[in-house]
Amino acid sequence: MQDTEFYERLLGLSQPWKVTDVAMDVAAGEVRVKVACDATVWVGDGGVRRKRHR
Repeated sequence: MQDTEFYERLLGLSQPWKVTDVAMDVAAGEVRVKVACDATVWVGDGGVRRKRHR
């Protein structure tokens, strides 16, 4: 199983949503997951949204 498939399952994503990239920063204790939707047109600045779980 690829990292992207693992995180799609973990996050409960289904078509048209998909994980496009996964990056781990061990020193910072972070996993960055990029999610995209081919069927949606986003309006705005395209900024990064962060959610921290403790």
